[in-house]
Amino acid sequence: MKTKYKFNIIIALIFAFININTIYAQNFIAAGTNDLNASWGTGTSNVVNTGNDIIYFDQDYFQVSVWDGNVAMLGWDVGSGPKLAFALDGTKYGNVKDPDVVISEVNNRIYAFIIYLINNDVYIEVQEYYQGNWNVFVSATQISNNQAAHNPNVDVDNAGNVVAVWEETNKLRILYTDIQYNNPNIQTLLDGGSNTLRDPDVAIYYKSGSNTNIVVCYIINSQTSQTLTLIKVANWNSSANTNFLNYPVNTPDYFGKPRVAANLNSFNMRFEIVVDKHQGTDNLIIGFNYNGNTSSGPTIINHGLEEYDNNSPAVSFAATNTGISVVWENNSFWSNQTDIIQKKLDVYGNLMSQNDFQVVNKTTTNDQVIPSVSGKNSNSIFMQHTFFDMASNEVRYKISNFSKNYIRVGRFSNPTLISPNPAKDFIKLNLGQEFQAVKIVIYDANSRIVLKNDYFDLNSQIQTDNFQQGVYFIRITTDNYNKTAKFIVL
Repeated sequence: MKTKYKFNIIIALIFAFININTIYAQNFIAAGTNDLNASWGTGTSNVVNTGNDIIYFDQDYFQVSVWDGNVAMLGWDVGSGPKLAFALDGTKYGNVKDPDVVISEVNNRIYAFIIYLINNDVYIEVQEYYQGNWNVFVSATQISNNQAAHNPNVDVDNAGNVVAVWEETNKLRILYTDIQYNNPNIQTLLDGGSNTLRDPDVAIYYKSGSNTNIVVCYIINSQTSQTLTLIKVANWNSSANTNFLNYPVNTPDYFGKPRVAANLNSFNMRFEIVVDKHQGTDNLIIGFNYNGNTSSGPTIINHGLEEYDNNSPAVSFAATNTGISVVWENNSFWSNQTDIIQKKLDVYGNLMSQNDFQVVNKTTTNDQVIPSVSGKNSNSIFMQHTFFDMASNEVRYKISNFSKNYIRVGRFSNPTLISPNPAKDFIKLNLGQEFQAVKIVIYDANSRIVLKNDYFDLNSQIQTDNFQQGVYFIRITTDNYNKTAKFIVL
C-alpha cells in the first residue's frame, strides 16, 4: 500500500506540471460596463478596421473612435455622453479605408489627428473640438506619393508630438508633425528590396527633459520565411534607425499584423509589441517587451487558448503604468461565437496571471471583431475599447476598469476536457452540446494503442478500471475538431 501511495503522489505531481490547463478550467472574465454604440444607428456595415484614443479632458474622459466600412466615421463621447458620430472629411474624395486616430489637447481644445487610405493613397485630416462642436481644422490631405500605400498607423505622446508610418511601394515611410499638422516632415525609413515589408506600426515615448523615443515594428516577407522586426529611430525627423528585434517563422507558419505601444512618460521607457503567430494547429498571441536597449520575449499571451482562432491583437499601456492591455479576436468552437478577449500584463510584459482572461464585450451573442484599445493618456486606470458587432452592424465602445475583474457566468476558455482526472474506474469527455459522437484513440506513455473507437458516444463513459496505472494520451477527432489531451489512471 505504501508503494502504491507513493506512486500515486508522484504521478499526480507530474501531471500537475505537464497538463495543468486540463485540470483547471480557465475562466473568461468580462468587464462590467455595458457596450455602447459609437455608430449610433448610422447604418454602418462592412467595417474591417477600427481605431480609438482616450484622454482626460476638462474633468472628464474624452473618447474618440474611427472606423471604415460603407461610410468612414468618427464617433465621440464625453464621459457618459453624448454618443454621436459624423463622416470623416476624406469621404468626399472616395471610400476611406483603414483609419487610425489619436487625440491631444491644445489651448483647451481637442484635436483629433486621423490617418487613412483612399484608393491606396495615404491621407490625413485634423478635426477640432471646442465647446461641444466639431470643425475641420485641416481638411483631408494626401501625403503619399502614389497609389501603392498600405496600413497607415499613428501615435501621439502627451506633449502633442505625432508620428505616423505606412508602407509605400515596399518602403517604410514615416511622418513627423504635431497634433495640428504643423511643419510636417516625411522620411523613408527602409527599402524592402527583394523582400516585402508589410504592416508597420509605430509608438512614441516622450519624457520631459529627455529625447523623444520612437520605435517601428513590421513584418519582412521572404520566399521561405516571415520575420517580426523592431527598429528604433535615432531621433526626431530622422530616417536613421537601429534594428533591435528579428523573430522569424518559416513557411507555412505565418504572422498576422504586429502592433506596438509605449508607456506614459512618468515611468521608465517601455514598449510592448504583440502579434498573432499561426504555427501548425496553434494560433498564438505573442508579446515582446522592449526597454530602449534590449527586448524580452517571446511571451505566449494566450496560453491555454492556442487551439482556437486568435487574430487581430491590439495593445496599450494603462496610464497609471500598472500594466498593459492586450486584446484580440477569439473564435471559440465551444460557443460558436467570436469575443474580444483581454489579457493583462505588467509593464515589463509578464503575465499577471496564467489562467484568467477577460471578455471585453458585454454582449454574449453574435460576433464581436476588430478590436482597438487605448489608455496611455487617460490619466487613470480606465481603458477605452472599440470593436464591431457583425450582427447589428454597430461599432461599439466602452470604458473598462483595468484593475477590476467581473466573472461572466457560464463561459469557459478551456473547459475540463476529461473528468475525473486523475481517474480510477472511468473517464468522461466534456466537448459541449454541438458534439454527439467522436473518434477516439488512447495511447499509453510508450505510444501503444490501448483503446480505439471510431464512433464513441459522448454520453458514455470510457472504462479505465482495467488500465495499468500511469499517464495516457487520448486523441479526439471529428470532421472539424482534432485534440490530444493527457490523463492519469491511478
